Amino acid sequence: MTATLENVTRRIPDTKPDKLHISYSQVKSYCMCSLKWYCSRNFEAESVSSALVFGKAWHAAVEMFYQRHMQGETVSQPGSGTASQLHAMFITEYEKETKPICYGKSEDKDSLLEKAGQMLTVFCEQVKPGRVVAIEEEVRCQLAHEIPELLGYIDLVEIETNEQGQDELVLVDFKTAARKPDSPDYNQLILYALAAHRTGLAQQYNLPLSLRFDYITKTRNPEYLQFRFKPDHSQACLLAWDEFRCYLSKPRLAVQWLRL
Repeated sequence: MTATLENVTRRIPDTKPDKLHISYSQVKSYCMCSLKWYCSRNFEAESVSSALVFGKAWHAAVEMFYQRHMQGETVSQPGSGTASQLHAMFITEYEKETKPICYGKSEDKDSLLEKAGQMLTVFCEQVKPGRVVAIEEEVRCQLAHEIPELLGYIDLVEIETNEQGQDELVLVDFKTAARKPDSPDYNQLILYALAAHRTGLAQQYNLPLSLRFDYITKTRNPEYLQFRFKPDHSQACLLAWDEFRCYLSKPRLAVQWLRL
């Protein structure tokens, strides 16, 4: 993969972080293309992709849904008007973007806002929220002595009852996709599960831990999909951690930590 300095304007002013940390997404981004990562961290682009703006607005709308559910409001019943209210939130968040937005060949602002309304209708019809524990939960964890601490944010933490009638603590990540995914990359959530154990979040509820991706597709007929995974901390978490350490072992990465 290559990157260019196209659409780059001024350099971002240096800011010293309160505490040195790393994140899964930044490390993975660096390893995919170090030049693109460097430009994204050190220069301010003139424009922003429609996918990024759409994803931020989607997160804001879905977070509003779960906030209201957490407060005891009836938000997932037919006729509750929730979808239209979430759509209004989506539009508000979408229009907060001040930079020019780069659209794909077959899309524009109006078509994306219309698509968001369809997706939110499907979401409200099919979602079955559990007992919400936290929204945008920050997790910090020292994974190993030789690297800075991991910093991440879990979109949703909820308690739900599985098919066997047992309660589980579920870590959820919200995703939008252009098409139906074959299989998500669970490694980021697995690391967050490891962090949840090390910080005491999982022990606080004394429940089995489960991971879930909630996908909504931007297809002609949007689909709401859930992918579930139960982390085996003796195997799966170690595999994810091994992959993460492989990312960290890339040349020159150590000297870039201050900018992560």
